[in-house]
Amino acid sequence: MYPIFYVVKESFYTFFFLSGTKEFIGFENYVNIFSDPVFLNSLKVTFWFNIITNPLQVIMAILIAVLANQAVRGINIFRTIFYSPVAVSIPIASVVWGLLLNPNLGFVNSLISLVGIPPQPFLVSENQALYSIILIISWIGFNYWMIYILASLQDIPKQLYEAARIDGASSIQIFFSITLPMIKRAIAFITVGATTANFLLFAPTYTLTRGGPSGSTHVLMYEAYLSAFTYSDRGRSSAIIVFILLIIFLIVILELRFLSVKEER
Repeated sequence: MYPIFYVVKESFYTFFFLSGTKEFIGFENYVNIFSDPVFLNSLKVTFWFNIITNPLQVIMAILIAVLANQAVRGINIFRTIFYSPVAVSIPIASVVWGLLLNPNLGFVNSLISLVGIPPQPFLVSENQALYSIILIISWIGFNYWMIYILASLQDIPKQLYEAARIDGASSIQIFFSITLPMIKRAIAFITVGATTANFLLFAPTYTLTRGGPSGSTHVLMYEAYLSAFTYSDRGRSSAIIVFILLIIFLIVILELRFLSVKEER
């Protein structure tokens, strides 16, 4: 808890690095960030990133987990292949994907050219850069969350499926009537977890785009980093981090709300 209290305290000061002193300014840092178009843009980019990425990761995690839960030959190899990206750290994955998405020599452009699609700018395009970051993060994210869904799927009693098939239920009916209701706690958990993790996005932005082009990938964590280590404004950086913490705190409240189970009377 100490770092949390420390950063809250820091957000009420402005720092003078040459003299090594600081001055209490109250809520001025918060007023400044909410009147700063750069911060407001980073807030918009962060929310837009989460609006797209979180549902994408959750849906893909569910689909891959359902496939990985099938009792077929070689399923363990399938699970290993889809989980293997989790073993790659995000900075390393960002560097590798940066090479793959290179607009001139990248493998992805070479691949799509085989089906007649012209080369794409990807990370150097204002319109495509954020979606390229979403691709990189989701490549790791949905595989990680898949494990939680898979564990929940394996806890569903097989008798429920057998009874549904005897009653003539189709696979789609079984999925929506049995599978989804039985894994709703896991879905709620990974939704909250993915949102929390994605609000802290930093490595791909720092490694590949530095917030560009034209601020299209300038997320909140990157703005907090710039404020502290480029602008030497620790107070402003702390205010941004406190704002991120408040968002995460609200997400935790949602987690407690949706994951809580009322005791049966």
